[in-house]
Amino acid sequence: MPDETYLSFGEDVLFCRHNEIFEHRPSILLIHGLGDSGLSFAGIFADERSREFNIVIPDLLGYGRSSHSPTLQYSFDVQIDHLWRIVDHFGLEEITVVGHSMGGDLGTLLCWQDLHRAPSPGGKPKIVGFVNVEGNLTEWDLFISGEAARAAAEGRFEEWFTWDFAFRKVYGDWCQCGLFGRRYLASLQFCDPAAFRLNAIELKRRGAGAGTSYRDLDPIPKLFVFGQKSLDDESRRFASRNGLKGHEIIGGHHWPMLDCPEEFYDKVFRFCHDKEVGDPIAEQEDRGKVPVRRRVAQVRVGPAAEYDDPSVQATLSSSNIPWLIRQAREKQDRILEERYRDRAIRIADIGCGDAHHAEMFAAQCSFYHGYERSLEMVKLARDRCARFNNVEIIEGDALKAKLGSEKYDVIWCLYFTPGNLREIRELLSDYDDAYLDDNSYFIAVIHKFFAALEEGGSLFLTLYKDTPQAEEAQRSFYWRTGQLVLTDFGSRFVATDKGFWSRRWSQDSVLAHLEKAHVPREDVAFIDLNEIAWLVEAKRKAN
Repeated sequence: MPDETYLSFGEDVLFCRHNEIFEHRPSILLIHGLGDSGLSFAGIFADERSREFNIVIPDLLGYGRSSHSPTLQYSFDVQIDHLWRIVDHFGLEEITVVGHSMGGDLGTLLCWQDLHRAPSPGGKPKIVGFVNVEGNLTEWDLFISGEAARAAAEGRFEEWFTWDFAFRKVYGDWCQCGLFGRRYLASLQFCDPAAFRLNAIELKRRGAGAGTSYRDLDPIPKLFVFGQKSLDDESRRFASRNGLKGHEIIGGHHWPMLDCPEEFYDKVFRFCHDKEVGDPIAEQEDRGKVPVRRRVAQVRVGPAAEYDDPSVQATLSSSNIPWLIRQAREKQDRILEERYRDRAIRIADIGCGDAHHAEMFAAQCSFYHGYERSLEMVKLARDRCARFNNVEIIEGDALKAKLGSEKYDVIWCLYFTPGNLREIRELLSDYDDAYLDDNSYFIAVIHKFFAALEEGGSLFLTLYKDTPQAEEAQRSFYWRTGQLVLTDFGSRFVATDKGFWSRRWSQDSVLAHLEKAHVPREDVAFIDLNEIAWLVEAKRKAN
C-alpha cells in the first residue's frame, strides 16, 4: 500500500499518494485530469519497477482528497505552483512527469517553466522526461471541457454538471462501459464543481495552443500515449504532421492506464529508462476524403432478429440508451415539435418502429404514414395507434412500398434509422468501402420519398457522425441490450449478432449520397445535435 501525506500550503491542503522517498533516486510525478484524482494512477504501485523510483501522485487543489479553495483560486498558475511545492517538499530530482488529459496540459506548462527558470545549484533541470497521456493537442480534444465551458457561458453549469455530466454521462453511460467510468465517478464525487468549471474554461481558452506548446518542448524527451478509441482524427493528424512520437494502446479509451494497465505502465517505465521509446504517430491514410478502415469480420449475417427476441426488445427501453444517443434523440424531437407545433402537416415516417412519432403528432397532423418492415414492430405500432383515425402503419420494405398520389409536407427517417438502410448481404465484409461510398439502397429509398415531397417541404434524417465518440455510443448501446458486436473498432459501421447494422457518416458522404438521390447539395443543412449526431434537413424547392 502506498503512503499517504497531507501537505499544507497556507489555506490549501494537498493530498499525495507516494512510496518511500529516497534521496538521489529518480522520480515520477503523476498528474491527473479534469474532475479526476490521483486514484486514476494508483495502479503504478502494483508494478515492481515502481521501487526503482520515487513515485508521487498528488490530488490537485479542489480534487480528490485535497481541500477546496475558499477563495476559488484554481487557476493553472495556482495548480502548477502547488506542484512545484510538492516537488520541493519531497526533494524530487530527475523527474519524469506523467500527465493525463488536463494533467497533460499542466505537465506541459510545468516542463516549460523548468526549461526557462533559473537553473538549480547543480545546473540541471529537474524534469528529464514527459509522458503526455491524452493531453489536449487540438481543439477537437476538448469535448468535455468544451461542454462545460459552454454551459458556464450560458449560465447553466450547475445543472449541466449535476445532471447532464455526472448523472447521465458518467453514471448512466461511462460506468456501463468499463472500469474507467466507475473509477472516474468515484473521484468526481469529491471534486469541487467550481474547480471543474474554472479549469474547463481555462482548457477551452488555451485551445490548440496546448498542442503547439507540447510540440515545442525540446530538449525535454517526450512521449504521447493515447487510447485507440479516443484520439480524434484531427489530433492524430496534428501529431503526425509535427513528428510527435507516441504509443497507441489498442482497445484503450481516454484512460489507457485503467483499460490496459500492464501495457501502459510498461511503456512508462521503459520510457524512464530509455527516452527513445515510441514511434512516430501515423496519420490516417486517405482514399479521397474517406479514411482507410480496418476490414470487418468474415462472418455471415442475416436480417434483423424478430421483435420477440429479448435483445431487440431491450433496445426500446430508455434505460438501455447511452446518454449521448438519448440527448441527440431528445433534441431532435424538440426541434421537430417546435417547427411543426399546431400545423396540419402530412407526414411520412421511414422506419417508424413502434410509432413513437405517430403518437407525438397524431393530434395535430393531417395524416401520418409510417413505413416499417418488421412484422412485430408493425403489430406494436398498430396497437399503439389504434385510437387515431389519421394514422396508417404500412408493412413492408420502404423501397417497395406504393406511394399514393398525395404529396407529403414532411418526410423523416429518425433515431439513426438512415444508417440502417442497406441491402441484406451474406457477409459483413461485403459492406466494403466501395459499398459504403455508394449505398444504392439508401439512395433509392431517399430518391423515391424525396420525389413524393411537396414543394417547400422538408426531409429530415438523423445520422451518426463518423467520430470515435459516436462509435463508442453505438457499441455501448448494443452491449447494454445483450448483443455481440461483430465489427472491429475503426470500422465505418457497427453490426451485431442479432442483425443490427448501423453506420456513421461524414458530411461529404451524406452530401454525396443525397446528390445521387437527386437532392441538391445547396438545399441540405446540417443541424448539430451533439458531438455524435446531426439532424440533416433537405428542403424541396419549387421547380
